[in-house]
Amino acid sequence: MAKDSLSLADLSQTLKELMRRFDVVVGDISKMIDFKDGDEAKFYEIVARASVIRQREAIESIVSLCENGHAAFAVCFLRPAYEEMLWMMYLGKNPQEAPGLSARLTIKGVGASVAAQSKYLSPEIMRKLGFADHFVANFAIFCELHLSWLRGCGRRLGWRKNSDSPTIAHIAQNVGLKDEYDFIYHATSRFVHFSPEELCRRAWGNREGLTISSTHFADHWGRFAIYWSTRIYVNTLIAVMPMIKMPSGNFDSKFADEIFELIGKIPPMPIITVEELEWVKRGEPPVIRSETAN
Repeated sequence: MAKDSLSLADLSQTLKELMRRFDVVVGDISKMIDFKDGDEAKFYEIVARASVIRQREAIESIVSLCENGHAAFAVCFLRPAYEEMLWMMYLGKNPQEAPGLSARLTIKGVGASVAAQSKYLSPEIMRKLGFADHFVANFAIFCELHLSWLRGCGRRLGWRKNSDSPTIAHIAQNVGLKDEYDFIYHATSRFVHFSPEELCRRAWGNREGLTISSTHFADHWGRFAIYWSTRIYVNTLIAVMPMIKMPSGNFDSKFADEIFELIGKIPPMPIITVEELEWVKRGEPPVIRSETAN
């Protein structure tokens, strides 16, 4: 970290100032009118608006975690936000398919939730929850019709054979962000999967003794989350602008300069630091022996 970098507390305040200005630009996009059942274009608009709103709420949570001593967990919000950003870019590149995709992927998700719950719970419990046997069966048939449409869409857009949705890696490649996706995927995977590396990072000290705590990397991961949540939010806004009607206020160049100045105060952060590899530089690896089995 550069000596002239802002403290984590100052970065949190910078992000709050930045978001206050973005709130003026974006306006209140939480309300929609003239929604009609079956209007696929409205599903697309809901997905676009909800992506921006959810990310805005996630940034508030990231700031709260950073301000209350739990910054090490702020990265958890980045994975879904990044996938939302990629999807908004992908849908924007395929405007003819975007409404149908938004509606049918929603139905696919609901169907998968009903199926998973039905598989885990007994039919008796499902009935007690209001899911009658005939409803569950008919809903599965209903979902299959839309899965068939998705497979046809996949053939048009070049997804894997017979797939009813593209992989996120495919979407990232399609929008020209595969290398960035690989970086974010690796950085965030350790927060959603078992990761011995990430667990061992919480052990810090020397040969005389170690302490284990998430606070050792709280500052690092807080900075990482602040930078990437900002970048993802901005790119998502750019991607959904054609779909979301934002205020047409007169924002002068001074207002824009303030936004760019605040963004410039938030530096990028690496995944791993050289300090963690100090033992390699000293030629003193941890006591881990590789033994050949007899």
